[in-house]
Amino acid sequence: MCHTTVAAFFEHIFSERRDFFGRTFAVDRLDAFWARQSPGRIASICPEAATDRNLHLRMIPVQLYGGNVSVSKTQSCLVILWRSAASFRLPALEGLMPVSSICLKDTDRRSVESVFAALRWSVEVLATGHHPAVDHRGRAWTSGTDRKGKRRAAAGRPLAGGYFAVFLEVAGDWERL
Repeated sequence: MCHTTVAAFFEHIFSERRDFFGRTFAVDRLDAFWARQSPGRIASICPEAATDRNLHLRMIPVQLYGGNVSVSKTQSCLVILWRSAASFRLPALEGLMPVSSICLKDTDRRSVESVFAALRWSVEVLATGHHPAVDHRGRAWTSGTDRKGKRRAAAGRPLAGGYFAVFLEVAGDWERL
């Protein structure tokens, strides 16, 4: 998994496919989604929302799913997907987006942990709503990790026009983990 997969995808579809971004993340339904949540729950998810009355209009609620998928009689893969909780009415194939897939037969625990460390970093980046100044290992971008200089130039700028994601839940079959 590329260490910027989730945040980069979020930014890319906002920039390049605004219609898809709006439909997939249900940005037109964010106000209604958050209106159904208690103020205490919203504050526990995003404390800043208590003081910024319009923050919820940019706050995309995300769910993370994972499960084992058989690819042969002896091989399975852990597939990790995400979707906006506000877009629950979309068909699964339209709303669920892949994050990573890890074939499990010959994968050691350390490899799985490294994928989840990168995923955790991506989740944290999405929660800030800003392009990161460091990679998933906490190191500043270098010419080796940022060949075109785009990551360094974007560091600190808002992602996806100011939208950000808050993770509400993790669900699925996580037996391998």
